Amino acid sequence: AAAKRRGGRFARARGEALPFPAGAFDLVTVACAFHWCEPAPLLAEVRRVLAPGGGLAVYDHWMRGEMEGEPRFAAWWEAYKAKFPPPPRHANFDAAKAAGFRPVAKDRFEHFVPRTADRVVACPASQSNVLAAGGDPSAELRAGLAPLFPGGAPRPVAYAGELDLLQPA
Repeated sequence: AAAKRRGGRFARARGEALPFPAGAFDLVTVACAFHWCEPAPLLAEVRRVLAPGGGLAVYDHWMRGEMEGEPRFAAWWEAYKAKFPPPPRHANFDAAKAAGFRPVAKDRFEHFVPRTADRVVACPASQSNVLAAGGDPSAELRAGLAPLFPGGAPRPVAYAGELDLLQPA
């Protein structure tokens, strides 16, 4: 379904079947989702809707498993990932290269964000690798974090991100 808002056109569709004509865009963006996509059909569709000289911008942002001044956080993070394995974040870049996309630019950043235990839990508890396991693990995840957040005050949690620009070769 397409809608017009504030002068823009928005459409809700799967990346593998975009409701736009060939060559319609100078830039296609994928934010925090590239590693969840089926790469071959997505990349074929991106190639189709890109105008000549256009590019694919892939943005991702993730928790690094570090908390400033709290080494026990890394153990909590590793236990979380062991129980709810996330998909590999960079595998689709290999698929993009195989599909004829070449890297044009890359920017990586890292930073700390003040988070409460509830905010730390909210992100991974909503991801499909956790949801696929069934049930709501929020209470379990929160219980493991409780000793790391005395008094419930926010603590600095490390995040990283990347922005990659790819173009069809």
